[in-house]
Amino acid sequence: MYESKAVSSALIAMWVLFGMAAWATPLMPEPRCLVASEFALAGLRIGDPVEKAIEKLGEPSKQTQAFDEYYIDDVTSWAYDDILVTTSSSGRVLMLSTTSPSTSTPSGIHPGLTADELSRLLGHNINDKAKRTVGIQFFGCAPNGGVIVGQMMSLKFNHDGNLQEIRLFHIADLPPAMGLEILANSPPWVLVVVLTVMVAHFSLVIMAFRQRLWWGLGCLLFPLPTDAVFAIMHWRKVGFLFLIAALGVVLLYFGK
Repeated sequence: MYESKAVSSALIAMWVLFGMAAWATPLMPEPRCLVASEFALAGLRIGDPVEKAIEKLGEPSKQTQAFDEYYIDDVTSWAYDDILVTTSSSGRVLMLSTTSPSTSTPSGIHPGLTADELSRLLGHNINDKAKRTVGIQFFGCAPNGGVIVGQMMSLKFNHDGNLQEIRLFHIADLPPAMGLEILANSPPWVLVVVLTVMVAHFSLVIMAFRQRLWWGLGCLLFPLPTDAVFAIMHWRKVGFLFLIAALGVVLLYFGK
């Protein structure tokens, strides 16, 4: 009897402690950074298989398929009453978007919230930001601090400053036009790092063309493997450029 009471007391204590820890964890630990658990709508996340969407949402009211020139892929739009699910030809979720007040993130962020209500949920005042810009983009928070640049949430507001639309996507799958829009609204350090990586990469490409035509074409068309091979073979000339570009990519991905 005493053992069962002890076990029950321990379980209750653990439940209280976990509840307090969850309550104490802010949704927005850093500017432009939301906890990873927030990147879900209607129980779906980017990268989930389309079967999971059907399992959770049922058959869509409308389904359209077309070749997307931005994604360079055949994408399918699954229209539901409260959410739009975009999937790739491989059957994975590319983007989730909603304008319905009945669809929310796990913490309760949903279209229709005022800027003040959203500020209270986030623990940060975004009232002025919401009224003077078209939208706000958030990255995912890395477990060890900083941000995960690849994970993105976009919040769009109407003229009254109320939340109008939520979009979830991964920047690696992002159409270029939308990528430029998000980059323009990114923190200054992201712009600096992106520009630095671009300068380092194209400087390496120029050095490669000076060495051999096929080296230049390889670095220009297939940068990931060719840059590394060319840098190793000509380390004294271009090693520092490769290190700068590689370090920049690491900073962008892990948000250190």
